[in-house]
Amino acid sequence: KEVSFSSFVHNEEGRCTPWDMPELVVTVPTILLSAAYIAFALGTSFLAFEINPLNRHPRAQYTGRVEMLFTSNKVAVTLLVYFSELITPVAVAIIFFLWTYTVFHKHLTVLPFHSTITNNVRGGIYGMVLWMSFATIVVASLKTSLGDAWDTEEHPMWLQPLQYCLVAGILLAFLAGFIV
Repeated sequence: KEVSFSSFVHNEEGRCTPWDMPELVVTVPTILLSAAYIAFALGTSFLAFEINPLNRHPRAQYTGRVEMLFTSNKVAVTLLVYFSELITPVAVAIIFFLWTYTVFHKHLTVLPFHSTITNNVRGGIYGMVLWMSFATIVVASLKTSLGDAWDTEEHPMWLQPLQYCLVAGILLAFLAGFIV
């Protein structure tokens, strides 16, 4: 059984409380470290754009924004866990999907790398992440609507094949992202 950090610290069963002491000692540095990482990644990618001779062409765009969006997407979804008492899993999944769609769209409009194969592979990865975020919405919605029946033998017969189809769709999403 998984135990939350709060339960581990207080030696009791209960909810995760990231804003209470002593958990706050872990929460705040985690948030600050994430912000520092995003700032570092943004700064280095901006400097790499400035020194790259291929970016001296007219209409060249700062391409680090795609990686910055992808990194901030991962950090934001991770930080939403800290607000789990206020936000439902379906809302988190929708935020994740919309942000991932924005990253995928930016990738297609900016194409951050000068190598075609790198752009194709990166597009395939973003396509997989977009598909997984859609599958997260489906699974979170079903889990919320089914309640306790999700973990019992009384769940609907179509639930397992649906999960297999969602997992199988990851390969198709990679291929679609690779081709697009």
